[in-house]
Amino acid sequence: MNPLSITASVITVASLAASTGRAFSDLRALCKTLPGRLHALSNEVTDIELILYQVASVLEKRASDPVLQDQQADIPQLLKQAQAKLDQLRAIVRRLTEICEHQNPSLPSSRLAQEPAETASPSREY
Repeated sequence: MNPLSITASVITVASLAASTGRAFSDLRALCKTLPGRLHALSNEVTDIELILYQVASVLEKRASDPVLQDQQADIPQLLKQAQAKLDQLRAIVRRLTEICEHQNPSLPSSRLAQEPAETASPSREY
């Protein structure tokens, strides 16, 4: 896989992490009594997003070095795993958001509930 494709894939997964982070924010706005573990998990998703953008930056800088390109062979598989975990997490947050909205029908619907699933989770071949 060429370095630009890997970089684009990293950015796609980072965008998914950002979207998941926004979903956590929406969930916190709806349900003020979330367990502390969910807040910590939200922080971890934000950290993953930042790390992925840093990885993309490093990959862009290394794109011209063929030796370093060979060392990037594991990245596509790791990206698939990260995307799968973020997709699972996003589904959990979506369900929790639906539950909170059902318990508080006077609250406006969250962006997550309005966002189509295919936009929230881009499918990409790595």
